[in-house]
This record gives sequence, structure tokens and C-alpha cells, in this order.
Amino acid sequence: MPLNANTTARDAGFQNVQYYRKRIQFSDGVLTWKFKIPAGAIILAPLSGVDVQTVFNAGTNNRVQIGDASNASKYGLNVSLAALGFAPMAVAVGHKVTVDTDIVFAVDNSGTAATTGDAELVLAYIPAN
Repeated sequence: MPLNANTTARDAGFQNVQYYRKRIQFSDGVLTWKFKIPAGAIILAPLSGVDVQTVFNAGTNNRVQIGDASNASKYGLNVSLAALGFAPMAVAVGHKVTVDTDIVFAVDNSGTAATTGDAELVLAYIPAN
């Protein structure tokens, strides 16, 4: 289930790093998660990405795209689910959002159905407060 998909952007009201974290597994059936961050927030790319605990083994693709409504891979193109460990998002654009923004993690597992896979999606940001 998406976190805060139909609510206002999450801001604890304090000057601290805030984050979303969502566990995903190969058997979830859900392929897209949205995390809404507030206007003025700065995404902390080195702390945001995917932490793979058990590799995904779909036949062709085992990856995640990280983006927003303007570009599905704006913050991460083909982030691997096929290797253990933390894979940070690769941001080649600005880290600051100007309006409340849904950051979208879209899993791309294709080919033969996966039989393994366990990971955590992480989005860390600092709100403008």
C-alpha cells in the first residue's frame, strides 16, 4: 500500500532528516509506491535508494526506476535489485522540490517470474522548516 499517497506531504515540523521506508518483496504484486514530500524539501540522494537483502531473480529485469510525475527515472534509472547491499539513487538533476511532490519508486521485474527478492525502499529528505 502506498504511504501518504492521498494526503498532504509529510513534515514532522522539526529541523531533522525525515524519511520514508517501505519493505518490498518479489511476491508483493504491487509495483509502484509513491512518497509525498513537501515543497522546498531537499532529497538526500546518498541516503535514498534501495537496500537489497535478498536479490530479485526475475528472468530479464530486476530494477527500480525512481522519479516523479515529470520523469519516471529522474532520480534513479535502472537501480539494481539483482545485487546485495544499498544502491543509492543517482541524481543528475536538482535535489530540491518546489511544490509538494510524489516521488515514485517503480519496480521493473520482467521475464520469468521472480522466486526470490526482499528489499527496502528508502527516501530521505530535509523539509524547508
